[in-house]
Amino acid sequence: MPKVSEAHKEQVRRHLLDAAWRVIERDGVDATTTRAILDEADMSAGALYSYFSSKGELLRVLTEEKVNESLTLVAAEGRPDEGESGLLVRFAEDLLTRPERSPSLTLFRARMTGDAETDDVVRDINRSMVERFAPLVSAAQRSGGFDPSHDPEALVELVDLVVDGLNRRHVSGTFATSFERVGQLAVALFLGALQPEDPPSEQQEQDT
Repeated sequence: MPKVSEAHKEQVRRHLLDAAWRVIERDGVDATTTRAILDEADMSAGALYSYFSSKGELLRVLTEEKVNESLTLVAAEGRPDEGESGLLVRFAEDLLTRPERSPSLTLFRARMTGDAETDDVVRDINRSMVERFAPLVSAAQRSGGFDPSHDPEALVELVDLVVDGLNRRHVSGTFATSFERVGQLAVALFLGALQPEDPPSEQQEQDT
């Protein structure tokens, strides 16, 4: 039996991911079944399980891809000397004020209904966001860009939680104000809390 090349394996893997993405875009994560993915890809279950251990793993790979795409897009629009804090601020501003720029699978969390498999996927999405961005927050704190007193992991999860809530309300169309207005206020509040306090000037020290 001829050996399957790595290029062919990657092509099949890509085909499955793209098929799953089309189903997700059309139906949402909660309505996306393994059978629907296989039908879209015109492949057998055996082929899928040769590349992914489960539908959940496939969705986790898609999540990572979409977050990478969004972060790369934001980074490309920045300055070469921007640093971690500038990149994180612009990324958060995109997520909090521009629903069209939110990573697509972050948006799809708003449409998950809570069965065991999708709960596991959401849990992994949340964990991966913390694992990816907490080190960047720590680096920004060390460089003086962010207040070092904040818990980096909790900060990332808090921002992600606000983004998730904004997207849920956006998807359901139930804002009393708007995604952008609430997001802009969230950005202002977060930036106010994140900025390190300036040391008192000589005049201020003399006045005290």
